[in-house]
Amino acid sequence: MQEFTPNTEIVTDAPTLVVQQRLAPGRYRFQLVVEDDHGIRSDPATVEVQVVAPPVAVIEARPGTTVRVGDSVTLDGSKSTDPSGRITRYHWSLVAATGGTDAPPENRGRDR
Repeated sequence: MQEFTPNTEIVTDAPTLVVQQRLAPGRYRFQLVVEDDHGIRSDPATVEVQVVAPPVAVIEARPGTTVRVGDSVTLDGSKSTDPSGRITRYHWSLVAATGGTDAPPENRGRDR
């Protein structure tokens, strides 16, 4: 696999090129010049690609991770971050439960 470095050409016979290297968040401008069978080159065409970092979910439980039967638990995702924008929605799920009759039937008695 060839990797892009600034101002260094990658020459191919194919009309597509998959950039497989891991690009850090930021803006990248790629350029293409095509050459015909007479060796004549086109003017350059460019495209700008913005690579964004995914948001990072952080979940905390208050008052803690152990509570008494009947007590409520507040789940807090306020420390979640998005380095490339702002968080607009929080998708909450119960993914496992290990007892209690209020556990979803498919999760009763299972511990993951």
